[in-house]
Amino acid sequence: MPQKIEVYDNSHTQGTNAVGALIAAGVDGFIKSGYRKFNLNFDLTKNRDDTAMMREVLFRRFSKLEKDKYPDLIILDGGKGQLSAAKEIFTELKISIPLVCMSKGEDRNAGEEWFHQFDKEPFTLQKNHPVMYYLQRLRNEAHRFAIRTHRKKRAKDLSS
Repeated sequence: MPQKIEVYDNSHTQGTNAVGALIAAGVDGFIKSGYRKFNLNFDLTKNRDDTAMMREVLFRRFSKLEKDKYPDLIILDGGKGQLSAAKEIFTELKISIPLVCMSKGEDRNAGEEWFHQFDKEPFTLQKNHPVMYYLQRLRNEAHRFAIRTHRKKRAKDLSS
């Protein structure tokens, strides 16, 4: 059982007010002091996307983090693109942490998520499996935190 899990998500409106978000969870639940937000400032003409955003967030997080502070597991909201971004950064920084990307199924319905890992075939869990429910809760909290952070940044921009 992982002692510390970090979950990452991004939020933006067509590339504007882009933010990355990280939530942390342990055996006793969410670790609010471990939450982090990343303001992502980039030039839209360079065709930046969610994958590039995830690459930037992971690089910024792990290029400065001491190895003894690494989580036991990383979950990314996304699919093959985010997995590819993580593999690039982990290879560059010589990091070896278990990682899984969690993508929504074809109909984007809860319970139809697919899980992607380095050099393994994608898999899914039964809709009512307790692990599926737990992973959905983690992903949903990261999503909530990312959207809240994005909305605050957007509101600040509008009032400026």
